[in-house]
Amino acid sequence: MSSETQAIQFKNMNRSELKKESTDQNQEVDSYEESIKQAKKTTQLEECKEQHKHDEEMLKKKLGWIGRFIGGHDCAPMTIAFLVVATGMVVIAISALFDGIWPSHTMVWTKIIDSMVTLISSSLAYVFGRYGGRNE
Repeated sequence: MSSETQAIQFKNMNRSELKKESTDQNQEVDSYEESIKQAKKTTQLEECKEQHKHDEEMLKKKLGWIGRFIGGHDCAPMTIAFLVVATGMVVIAISALFDGIWPSHTMVWTKIIDSMVTLISSSLAYVFGRYGGRNE
């Protein structure tokens, strides 16, 4: 074999090896880019979770322990009106029961029932007056 033939074979071997190395490097670059994309997504997800956790903690501090029970600025009036109506109904039921048990105190029970009906009516008027024109 001549030296020229050997040189051509060497060049061909180098070309095939270079192509193989180039292909391997491209695959490594693609793999590297994919792992970077995945890491970015994971980081964004963690940041989002942290933000939601922070927002939840801020809302808890803003509402306080009473606000957790009756709700925030939007739903607190409705909750309070519901509690007034429910309490008034219970007081009316108890007053009617006691009026049947002690008929000698009918005036007292009647005044209590009248007061509770007025309070319930006021609460319902507030609810329907405030939310009557809206679709909420």
